[in-house]
Amino acid sequence: MYEIKIPFPDSDRVEYKNNPLIEVVCEIRFADLSASEELFVKFFKKLGGIFEKFEEDHTVELQVEILDSKIPNLKQSKTKFYRARDENNIWTLNLSETSMSLSCTSYKTWEDYKNKLRPCLMTLVEVFNVKVYSRCGLRYRNIIDKIELGFEKESWSELISEDVVDVMVSLGQPEDDLIEKTNIFTFRMSEDNDQVKINHGFVYNNSDKTRKAYLIDGDFSHQKETEVDCDSIITRLDLYRKGAGRMFRWAIREKLHKRLLD
Repeated sequence: MYEIKIPFPDSDRVEYKNNPLIEVVCEIRFADLSASEELFVKFFKKLGGIFEKFEEDHTVELQVEILDSKIPNLKQSKTKFYRARDENNIWTLNLSETSMSLSCTSYKTWEDYKNKLRPCLMTLVEVFNVKVYSRCGLRYRNIIDKIELGFEKESWSELISEDVVDVMVSLGQPEDDLIEKTNIFTFRMSEDNDQVKINHGFVYNNSDKTRKAYLIDGDFSHQKETEVDCDSIITRLDLYRKGAGRMFRWAIREKLHKRLLD
């Protein structure tokens, strides 16, 4: 049985009524498909029962190249990708020639997410004959907003674990004076290139940048060329989901945990 070392304490699986998750994303990267537009259309038609809206889009990448004359040369490249959404814009499937991702912005249960993801994986293999992936990832993004949770008078140190408390103590500054702060760190979880990258810290949760919130963003991934097998991918993601739950519980204090359960 495949195993990883989850670097967070064990915790019970719970379903939060006040769920702070703003997005869950699974991404699979692979070699360039070099496929015709007809195949991309075929792929989405096979998933027509899941997604109602389909569109084409592109990303623009800018690169600055310094020539011998030391005059910068700006190069622009466009990458086409295809997007499908459900009727309520909760589920989004993006597919390009090098990656596929499934995003959910109203996450309920892991079982529900898997039921949407599995047919996408199976159709990817069937239509494009994808044999190897280079990266398989599962990302959980949480935003803790004190005002939304009724914690206007509580300090962040009462809600979030050690890292924020250490900063406040070491600097000797009032909490309100810390405008923005994020940390990124990465743990190896196996000798087979499984890892988790965690981005956490203060962010703004409104457009006019007057209300602070706390971000807890865990990106679990396997970064190694691996033969594509849908069941094996789901098994790996099952472990990542478990790790994401432990990560979040480790990052918050009991007071916040109980409020999220209410």
